[in-house]
Amino acid sequence: MPQRWGIVPTSAFWKRPDVWKIARIPTVVFLFFWLFALDIFVTGSTPLWASGLLGGLGPFLFVGLLERFLRRRMRQRRLLGPAADVER
Repeated sequence: MPQRWGIVPTSAFWKRPDVWKIARIPTVVFLFFWLFALDIFVTGSTPLWASGLLGGLGPFLFVGLLERFLRRRMRQRRLLGPAADVER
């Protein structure tokens, strides 16, 4: 299933175990720093609805862009064939 509008995450892609094997660490690191940044810069200085919007929009965009990156890497690896796996 292709990714809609270029950055909207697809649930079928994220349900694959091989994707989570690759994306687990970057996702955890991003969420840690995102929550830390929200706590420092947004809490108390913006209305509650804006804080919620920022809190949800950041991870949504991150997951969509990470999916785009992973799809490109997986496509490149598939085009290179089995020789790319042997070198690593």
